[in-house]
Amino acid sequence: MADQIPTSLFEQIFGRAPTQDDRHRLLGIKSALGLSDRDELWPIIMTLDHYTRVNVSAKRQVLEAVDRLPTTIKTTVSNIESHAKAETDAATAAAIERGTDKLQRVIVRRAQETEDRISRRQMIVAASIGAVVALVCLAVGAGLGYYAAISLNDICSTDPVPSINQRVGCFID
Repeated sequence: MADQIPTSLFEQIFGRAPTQDDRHRLLGIKSALGLSDRDELWPIIMTLDHYTRVNVSAKRQVLEAVDRLPTTIKTTVSNIESHAKAETDAATAAAIERGTDKLQRVIVRRAQETEDRISRRQMIVAASIGAVVALVCLAVGAGLGYYAAISLNDICSTDPVPSINQRVGCFID
């Protein structure tokens, strides 16, 4: 019985059966302290051993996490950069699209205003030319009408002739 440890107590504290390493470690403590199988110190020793195992495991996990930390940070920063670039690209594209739409509306409005101004000018010029042509046609028509009226109605016995004061006259026989 010199190479025994209280396994039921071990299972209660650790929540599992002891491994070969557990037996070797606890038997080393037993022989160093000269403990018996039923010694009152076993619950304290096993509890302290349990806390030691938990602390050693936690230390190992913390060190592993610290070792992974640069890689984790690098990956996280890379992901953040990618996400930020994607959002920046999307925001830039949206801003360009809004700016382009606004610029397009301004260009269309100014082109329409220019076209309207040109159309008004053309209309004024066309109306002015039309009025001049109409006045010329009216004057020519009135002159021809007067000349025709005199000729057709035999007001004059001879062909009418223009007089000095720019009127048409005829010689009366």
